Amino acid sequence: MMVKPSTLMTLLAIAVQSVFAQTPSSMPTGEYYLNGVPELASGFRINADSSFDFFFIYGAVDRFGKGSWSQNGDTLILQSPPKPAPDFVLQKSAKGEAPGIAIQVTDANRDILGYILCQIETTGGQLFQAESNSSGLIYFDTDQSIRKIYLLHQLWPNVPCVVEVAQPADRYFEFTLSPSIVEIAFDHFELRLEDGGLRGGHPLMQPDRQFLYEKR
Repeated sequence: MMVKPSTLMTLLAIAVQSVFAQTPSSMPTGEYYLNGVPELASGFRINADSSFDFFFIYGAVDRFGKGSWSQNGDTLILQSPPKPAPDFVLQKSAKGEAPGIAIQVTDANRDILGYILCQIETTGGQLFQAESNSSGLIYFDTDQSIRKIYLLHQLWPNVPCVVEVAQPADRYFEFTLSPSIVEIAFDHFELRLEDGGLRGGHPLMQPDRQFLYEKR
């Protein structure tokens, strides 16, 4: 069957448009680096096996993340597995001496122990807040019993760790930092493919801001 020249040109034009329209979304693999934010390094590596890696370096703070990606049109959707452990792990608790409640956080790197925020909730519903000293000790001058402890590290601010107190009469609690505290979990995190890179949010910066990650 003979195809008219005009028909052939139309088919070729449609094919060319289709190829160019699919190019940005069909080749997402590669390394993408955050653009336009001085004094820090951050980015994504999108791997061919549908996995991804994320990094963030700012001063002495390093953060990492990983997981799998899927694609919906020109949008990449990143998903991480659940974190293996809470950021703070309770090692022991004891009755201690009243008045006062002492919470001790330990880690091999003592330089990071002075940046921990803590909040306790008493059995009567009152909330008290304090910050750790350079040795990781947090002290509350109260004779009330507590039922919950909230802990958050300011260098790695994830979702606060919530600990239910099994024995409200206990007044001394000792925690260690989990190695997974540096990990960032991605939950349906979206990045849009565009010429030369990815555009979208950043898990550790302004939630409403759109950033450009340049492909290198």
